[in-house]
Amino acid sequence: MRTYWYNSHAEMEGETMSGLSDQAIVITGGETGIGRAVVLQLAAEGAHVLIGGILADEADATLRAAEGLPGSVAFQKADVRDAAQVDALINAAVEKHGRIDGLVCNAGIFDGFASGIDTSDRLWDQ
Repeated sequence: MRTYWYNSHAEMEGETMSGLSDQAIVITGGETGIGRAVVLQLAAEGAHVLIGGILADEADATLRAAEGLPGSVAFQKADVRDAAQVDALINAAVEKHGRIDGLVCNAGIFDGFASGIDTSDRLWDQ
């Protein structure tokens, strides 16, 4: 059995069906790949996205790709392995938007794309 939800109120009010317009979202690892796709979709829906990550050059490309979208995208260098940097990221989002409406934890580790079996315990612990 499948269940489908339909939000007719959002359609009647001219809102996006997802309700992301003007939402403040923080995403770690939003510079590339799936993270970048999520950032661009959120911004297309009108969300204000703050990317936290370590790949500044890739983040610049994501910011350029988001130009002209209804929402906004910003980047702050933040390594999720460092609690102080994560605190600074969260504080920056709250300072800019007054709140955080959503958090996407998408940061990954760069391991040369090893399989789960070939990934060392040390790398898993990161």
